[in-house]
Amino acid sequence: MNEFRTGGYCPVCLHDKKNCTCMQTLSNLINKTIMDERLENVNLVNELQETFEDMKTQLTSDEKRHGETWKIRGLVYNGMSQEDRFFQKMEEYYLDYCENGTPMPWLKIIGEAHIALVRQKKLSQ
Repeated sequence: MNEFRTGGYCPVCLHDKKNCTCMQTLSNLINKTIMDERLENVNLVNELQETFEDMKTQLTSDEKRHGETWKIRGLVYNGMSQEDRFFQKMEEYYLDYCENGTPMPWLKIIGEAHIALVRQKKLSQ
């Protein structure tokens, strides 16, 4: 943890690394104050089932609204790869966040990734 690769200077304060305590202080901060206590006992693997249930609800809602239009857009659609379309959508979400403060729609992002993954798997067989 105290091994700096910055030419002998601390990456935190940019002082000579000799006698610098930044990394120790940073380590203490990460362990004590940066982590929100509400996350202390959260295990990401244990959270998967709830995320899957939320995703199922989101995808069901999206399907009622858009039907199965995702099937029309293959790996390439209107000259754009699904990767290009995915990142274009992510830019839209990010711009909306930056310009309007709209929270990132994480379930929609996961849904977009899921659709791309299913397309990739099924159309590459």
